[in-house]
Amino acid sequence: MSENSKNSCNILKKSKKGQYKIKEMIFMLLFITIFFVIVLLFYLAISGQNLKNEFYQNTKQGAILLVAKLADSPELSCGGKDSVCIDSDKLVVFKEHSVYKNFWNIDGLVIKQIYPNDLNASKECNSGTYPNCNTYTIKAPVNTSVPDESYVSLCRVDLKEGYNYKKCTIGKIIVYTAKLK
Repeated sequence: MSENSKNSCNILKKSKKGQYKIKEMIFMLLFITIFFVIVLLFYLAISGQNLKNEFYQNTKQGAILLVAKLADSPELSCGGKDSVCIDSDKLVVFKEHSVYKNFWNIDGLVIKQIYPNDLNASKECNSGTYPNCNTYTIKAPVNTSVPDESYVSLCRVDLKEGYNYKKCTIGKIIVYTAKLK
């Protein structure tokens, strides 16, 4: 064989080796890219779940704070230094006005008298049934909402033997907020 044909064979062998190395490098880069994409997707899935849990916790905490805020709001509170006291006389008036149904950004608001509960069943309060009732539904809850509740004092001014006095019972305020999807 001539010298030129030997050189061309060596060049072809080197060329095939070079092509093989290039293909090997391309597959390695492709594999590394796919690996990092999978790691990134895994990270995003975990951080997305943490973000969802954090949102739920913040919503829950906001609802609990809203329960306390509602009980101390001037529209419902007994006034004075009573903490977490709701005036049931105000509740009846508050319930009668439809303007207040969307006063707060909530899905429902129900206040129930739980002790002493002289009634066997739940009886809705309005101007005709008050004070012989035990449930004040300010805004009817939506089926998909989540309840958050707290205990409060339900007080009203009552008359006994010609004197006004504050009669208090134990109640539960239930605030319904949007369910996390």
